[in-house]
Amino acid sequence: MKTLVVTREVEQSLVGSAIFSPRFQQVQIGKLAPALNSPEDAESIARCHFLDPGLPFEVNLVCAKSMRTRLNQHRFDVVESNSQSNPDRILPNHPTVGYVPPELVNFPTPLGLEKLANSCFAGDAVAKARLVAGRRESMEVDWSKVRRKVIVGESTFWERMEKEGTLYAEWIKELVTGASKVVASVIAPPVPALSTRFRLSPQSQSDFNLRFADMMAQWRKVGQAPGALYSLHIHPSAIRNAPTLKEAIQLFDHSVSVDDTRFWGVHIHFFDISVLSRVSASAREAGREVVSEVSKIARRKGLFTWVSNAGIPGEVLLDEGAAFASYPPNGNPRRVYPSFDSSTPEGNEPLSDEERESRSEFRYGKIINGPWKLTLLDYQDLRSRNWTVQDNGKTPREVPRALRDGPYKRFRVEFAKINNVACLERLNEEREHELTINGNARPGRDMVKRSEDGPTCAWA
Repeated sequence: MKTLVVTREVEQSLVGSAIFSPRFQQVQIGKLAPALNSPEDAESIARCHFLDPGLPFEVNLVCAKSMRTRLNQHRFDVVESNSQSNPDRILPNHPTVGYVPPELVNFPTPLGLEKLANSCFAGDAVAKARLVAGRRESMEVDWSKVRRKVIVGESTFWERMEKEGTLYAEWIKELVTGASKVVASVIAPPVPALSTRFRLSPQSQSDFNLRFADMMAQWRKVGQAPGALYSLHIHPSAIRNAPTLKEAIQLFDHSVSVDDTRFWGVHIHFFDISVLSRVSASAREAGREVVSEVSKIARRKGLFTWVSNAGIPGEVLLDEGAAFASYPPNGNPRRVYPSFDSSTPEGNEPLSDEERESRSEFRYGKIINGPWKLTLLDYQDLRSRNWTVQDNGKTPREVPRALRDGPYKRFRVEFAKINNVACLERLNEEREHELTINGNARPGRDMVKRSEDGPTCAWA
């Protein structure tokens, strides 16, 4: 399956188009694309009337049904029924990548497992498969009382999923049903993440990718099914483990070489890319090298590379040969669901939804201060700047008075996220000009270098 058409190469940066489905056959590459991880994200995107109709989206399939419901319930008086931005048409008119945030099935927390359990019938069974014997058989699980010690490790969980093949198949079937709600053209399957804590993770990741691709091929014989992306999902523990990364990349190469009709592209996801932004330069260099090497393999096979939830650093990864890099509209790429990490030591739990909403940095989100400085502001920063941001040329730079001290959800939906999407759309326009007119092989590095945000600038 040849899904990548390259018309020009500027060193590793690519100019051309990608095929997502028979309907979307000339999707321009070299783009940052919105990642819709919640119904709120979808509502914000529906308000972004400036978006290119051909811009692809990435959609969290765990909340696909609620996302569709939110859009169906929402109507704008200013949007005409034939507009591309009509809530009923925003998803069908954009090529869409469906995925499951990897932290839901790799190193999950009780809060994340609760989200998975509530997503669908099979999702509940998959979430319970994460519990030790005895707890798993419970009809009802109070996830708020589940602690880390009763959650089984990666090896045990994925061995269960392999042995209980029907459970994985049923879950995939329900995810595909959810994908139809958001009209997903291709899906990146849930797979084991590469990790030093799961020795067999490279082989297991490859096996589940092939199982998913075979399922999609069988379903297409009897009806329609989305195309399959190869999921290359990487936990922070593996990013500097060269043998693990090398084995995983070799298995990807082999998988797309044996049968070039199985996959439409490759989906790279770094768990919480902000971790790479904060740690050593060698970790970021390893991340860039992964994208570069995988993109070269995909390019030779005629497949496109999608880097998931990368945020502004995604611009640098486009320089490495990726066709697309997605970003969250909240402007701050991090794990979609709460997780255990260095900030949540043993015995402590990550913040609940209620606790997160009690903190201003979560309530109001981050605001990108224009496409030129690329500073990430918080609510108090914006207040001190007289409620204005740098002009992005697409949306008002001043926060409307009704949103300044009003409900924080309205602030996020009606100003912050729309402003952020507009800023990154300007980066898309700048990138295209730099590549096609100026011949700049690394426009992403130059854009990120001018950022006044330390973790972002570190990627330059």
